Amino acid sequence: MSDNCETNGFKGERPIEDDPLFFWRLNDDFKLPDAAILITGNDPSKTEIQYNENEGYAHYNSDGSYMRAQKRDYEGFEAVFGALKSAIRRGTLQAKLTYQGGVAAHGATRGKNFRVVAAHDFWHLIRETSDNPFAKFEDVEIEVDVDWDETTVDADDLKRWLRSKGFTGGFFFPNQETFGGDDFLDAGHEHFSSELALAVNAWRALLPERKFRGGVRAAIDAWIVANPDVWQGDEPLSGSAKERITTLVNWNKSGGAPKSGG
Repeated sequence: MSDNCETNGFKGERPIEDDPLFFWRLNDDFKLPDAAILITGNDPSKTEIQYNENEGYAHYNSDGSYMRAQKRDYEGFEAVFGALKSAIRRGTLQAKLTYQGGVAAHGATRGKNFRVVAAHDFWHLIRETSDNPFAKFEDVEIEVDVDWDETTVDADDLKRWLRSKGFTGGFFFPNQETFGGDDFLDAGHEHFSSELALAVNAWRALLPERKFRGGVRAAIDAWIVANPDVWQGDEPLSGSAKERITTLVNWNKSGGAPKSGG
């Protein structure tokens, strides 16, 4: 290839040919449907023609072109999309929740004129506030339901959540060869150890962190408590098992005041 060759700003190479999802890696956060599609190994930029479900005819834009929407009928998409929403509701995955809002102009029907973005359940925050800041605006209406299509998750938060589920391959972990994690994380493996699996997931989840208030051991213990669904033992996680796992994961055996990086 000529040294003068330039494709999308990358001289001398065409990264998109080797990795169709190459430019998606530039994102620091992702809309929830895009994240779900990427986790399933597909391209969020692909679209498909919209059809009337009952009659089977295509929908058209005013200029005569086909109406298109993001392609989502990938294997596993609904399961992953649902898991992401569930994790956000449970608080195990941080997100910027989006709510659609509208303002009625002179009594007209409210349209979707603006969005409200919140780090937590917006309406729960409003209910906890003694003085509703929107009460005096009679023409303002904010939808109760979260707009999941516009809700975003931070890439690093998403990776931490995926690690906690044993996913360490695919788009978000390009240097890993396997998508479903290591054999020792497979609950169906004949040598599966639930304590080892939880220990590895905890270690991986805390890997990106650099500072630990209260110390490393406290952070490990707090993560285990906050992620009960990661435990895959036949019986509930006992105090002695949690103690063994915390001791195993703890890389700061000396204790004392926490330093940068633990």
